[in-house]
Amino acid sequence: MTLLLPLLVACDGESLVVFQDDQNYAFTSEITATADVIRSGEDGTVDWSGLTTDLLGNPMNPSTDLSRIQIAQFSAMTQDEVLAGINDDNLLQSDIAGAVEYPILAGETDATLTDFGILGTYVNPSTDIIEGGGTYLVAAISGDSQFRMFHFFRPVTEAAAAPVTLTADSAALTYTVDLSVGLPIPMTSAGRTRVDWSALTLGPSGQAIDLPDIDTLTLARYDEAPSDLESDFLHVDALAEEMWSHDVEGWGDWYLDELEDADGVAFDGFNRHGTWLIALRCSTCLNPAPPFLGVISAP
Repeated sequence: MTLLLPLLVACDGESLVVFQDDQNYAFTSEITATADVIRSGEDGTVDWSGLTTDLLGNPMNPSTDLSRIQIAQFSAMTQDEVLAGINDDNLLQSDIAGAVEYPILAGETDATLTDFGILGTYVNPSTDIIEGGGTYLVAAISGDSQFRMFHFFRPVTEAAAAPVTLTADSAALTYTVDLSVGLPIPMTSAGRTRVDWSALTLGPSGQAIDLPDIDTLTLARYDEAPSDLESDFLHVDALAEEMWSHDVEGWGDWYLDELEDADGVAFDGFNRHGTWLIALRCSTCLNPAPPFLGVISAP
């Protein structure tokens, strides 16, 4: 019987480390969100002036830190079903009946519903924002695809006119994390090291992992023990003493010495003491937890 689970293979002066599902961390989460009731079929205002803290608890300036506000309509899903899809990161394009957005100009903190559009077509409240139209999700976005906050609104025919208001309390994320559950990832100091994640099948919550969504590989060193990082896990990047990363979109493996820190300095080896974590990230995923993260057994 041949054992086909090599974690570390030396070949021609380089080492290959193959990530396995049982090396992944454990993560469970729940997202809750509030909803505003607005008047069905009428124009109204979307106001994000009170969005001073994002879903992860990071402070933000609502007039300068956002690139756009997006509204998506889910005609056949409840609010709870949409939230579960966000949390599990398994919403499909086919779930969305329609989507529009408003590109924010510097200093703006509100817009009317009829300002939202896509490809030159704008919202018509009398047909697009109506009672019985399903679930309406509002998302505040920074950069190209960083989701900062979620909110909902519900059109009701007999409701009074009211704005859609995004605030720091529009949604909340609670989670549990265990960095010790995964088997340590062995590394070697001999030659170049290439890591390969093409064999991964499961994410940290036991859900299927979608490898094409992975776009960034990060490697970080910490002075703290893994258990000390769990209490503020969603800010784990900010806690790192050193961090290296690279865009790996479209790839299933990468050389560690091609990772760079924020100053463009390449990773030079596991020659310092500390806790080492390696992670595969998805910048477009709605749930901010990395699809894979493992603790390295450094040489």
